[in-house]
Amino acid sequence: MADEALSANVRWLTDFERYLRTERQVSAYTVRNYLFELQRVEKLFSETDSWLSLQHGSLQAMLAKLHRKGLSPRSLSLTLSSLKQFYEFLLREQQIKVNPAIGLTAPKQGKPLPKNMDVDSVSHLLDIDGDDPLSLR
Repeated sequence: MADEALSANVRWLTDFERYLRTERQVSAYTVRNYLFELQRVEKLFSETDSWLSLQHGSLQAMLAKLHRKGLSPRSLSLTLSSLKQFYEFLLREQQIKVNPAIGLTAPKQGKPLPKNMDVDSVSHLLDIDGDDPLSLR
């Protein structure tokens, strides 16, 4: 049974790769990243798991496990995007009835802090001469 699940998993990933390259015509970089993320999730499968048998809770637990392993919010977002696209593909191929990745969310990404202006830049900004609207602006 485990060999059958493994064989089916490989076949679906190969079909998904072909779909991305030919029908969606996404970049080779996107294809590589999606497949890498899907293989990362696949390493968390048990022996009898297959892409077709996973449910929403299982995917959520796998994402949580990746988060605990130290994956950044940006990487988790890419993983989630890969999962959603892959399950949309399986839905389109009529292999599943419901996309189990719908409703999953990645942790919020931190926003970079604004850059501080140095003293010279502030002085230059305040020393602008002129009364015309463009200078005042």
